[in-house]
Amino acid sequence: MLRTRHRPLPSGRLAPRAALTFALGLVIVSLILSALLNLFSLLWMGLGILDNVGVYSLLLKRRSPLNILLGGFSGGLPVLFGWSAVTPGLVGNLPLAPIPILMAGLVFVWIPVHIWFLAVSNRSDYSRAGIPMLPVVVGSATALRLIILFSLIMVPFSLALYLLGYLGPLYSRLSWSPLRNCGLGQRARQPGRESLGPLQADREECVENVQGLESLPIPTLHCYNC
Repeated sequence: MLRTRHRPLPSGRLAPRAALTFALGLVIVSLILSALLNLFSLLWMGLGILDNVGVYSLLLKRRSPLNILLGGFSGGLPVLFGWSAVTPGLVGNLPLAPIPILMAGLVFVWIPVHIWFLAVSNRSDYSRAGIPMLPVVVGSATALRLIILFSLIMVPFSLALYLLGYLGPLYSRLSWSPLRNCGLGQRARQPGRESLGPLQADREECVENVQGLESLPIPTLHCYNC
């Protein structure tokens, strides 16, 4: 693909065997370290690896337009892993409090929005590579409508983190940002903007995500697990 041609593997700077060896090493180390924390942390880590590597990369990426939906569960699992990792005991605790569920759900719903924006912008590139991303299969117009729909689904997850008192007023100004994605997606549907519009929207969305992370009261989050 033109978009990824300069990455280490496609450009030949890294041998596939070396990349596989390094990746397997990371998997083994991550599972061992997770097991040293507790069983629930090991569970979330194992499911994340299985979903990202097995379901998304090996099974669905080149076979189904649902690849990023079914493979997106691994995006929310690090939140559940982090929650279980700080709970005491050999087994650990399930993330039953609202905040880890809301944050995991927010990431899960955001992933298709982010990836589909990129796929609309690079639809011909994905098509030439034989990767059936949703915009390649259903077209850019339908994909942008789905982006708008998923952006609307993000709103209650995003707002709940503020309205339930987990995050402060600095976050509140960004909690409505999924609605901005709807406007960006609508603008991208305008004639002549199919390639630039989604790419620009994705860049703006990533900037807002960074700003949102900067507003998180990290030192106080642990209190909700006390």
